[in-house]
Amino acid sequence: MILKTERLLIDSIKTEDYDVLYQKIFSGTNVMKYALMGKVLTQNESQQFIEEYFSINTFSGFLVVREQSTGVLIGFTGLLPYAEIKNSMEFGFVLASDSWGKGYATEIGRAMISYAKEKYHDMNIMATVNPLNHSSINVLKKLDLKYVKTVNDKQRGKREIFQLKN
Repeated sequence: MILKTERLLIDSIKTEDYDVLYQKIFSGTNVMKYALMGKVLTQNESQQFIEEYFSINTFSGFLVVREQSTGVLIGFTGLLPYAEIKNSMEFGFVLASDSWGKGYATEIGRAMISYAKEKYHDMNIMATVNPLNHSSINVLKKLDLKYVKTVNDKQRGKREIFQLKN
């Protein structure tokens, strides 16, 4: 376990998580319409994405999020360098649809911000979001991130950039 919140565990991926991520996240139209490239992934694309971007036994890349009480995988999060704005780290989260509306995104955001402040105290803390993803925008505002600008990301399309004000 890498991070622990009141209700969640944030941890490195295990091999048995690959299919769960595909079934709960990467193949879900409603989940993926605002996440990453804005489209569902095939099982093969999901496997490739996981192998390329998820971390194993480290805090670099994406990490899985589990409910503490059940151990059930509910999504993923990450903290990565953000090239669009100098000296910045970007955090994000993607949750399975059955975990929406439970306050988990806010809880993940608080944990990631706390970790980023501790580990990268001299860097800007950022988040990007699809402008149509109003729920995630509300979470970022609740976490005291402020809108900076809108960009057109080559891989992810139109994104609003939010920054934590120090």
